Amino acid sequence: MKDRFKLFGRGLFNIALFFVVPLYLAALIPNFVINGSNLVKDICLLVIELLLFLIISIFNLKLLKEDFKNFKTNYRKYLNEGFKYYFLGLALMIISNIIIITLNGGSIANNENANREVLNLYPIYAVLSVALLGPIVEEIVFRGGFKKCFKNIIVYSLFTGIIFGSAHVFNSITSYWDLLFIVPYSLLGIAFGYACFKTNNIFTSISLHVFHNCLSLLIIILGSL
Repeated sequence: MKDRFKLFGRGLFNIALFFVVPLYLAALIPNFVINGSNLVKDICLLVIELLLFLIISIFNLKLLKEDFKNFKTNYRKYLNEGFKYYFLGLALMIISNIIIITLNGGSIANNENANREVLNLYPIYAVLSVALLGPIVEEIVFRGGFKKCFKNIIVYSLFTGIIFGSAHVFNSITSYWDLLFIVPYSLLGIAFGYACFKTNNIFTSISLHVFHNCLSLLIIILGSL
């Protein structure tokens, strides 16, 4: 029990790093950079994301090494298993999104609007962050950090899914309607959590998350042409 509390505290520390490190690094950027061109800002945002990725990866290096070794041997089995839960989670996410968007007059999630705006302003950062670095960091923080804290797959999936969904909404709340978007994000997060727990490997959910974000990014880019 004591070890589980220790692991849970470590998981919470991961979340603290996830939110605090980018703010701290951004505060170190000189004013002339902040007032510089979009390309300069693009590069700065990417550097911050890379540093966050390195810090989170180093802090969770033992977990990543153990799981990667196992994933190399069993990746086909794990991905076959994981994609079943992903497509179910994706279907539920789409359905809940349609219901919420219909109820609130056609407005999509503010997080989605923010991603599209970032893609237009800072394409280098957006592509690398959304498609690769972001999913990896988020899975390590929201799934990997708590992988050994729970013995029940439902409790683990719900807990990690809801904090994952909340993290995607709380930074962009402008009305009570925005809170409803916690549901679709959480449903996808629950699917990632279920796949991670079922295969006992963080690289399963990382792979699913990267695939999902690449697919979403491709749809956004094609839709803007």
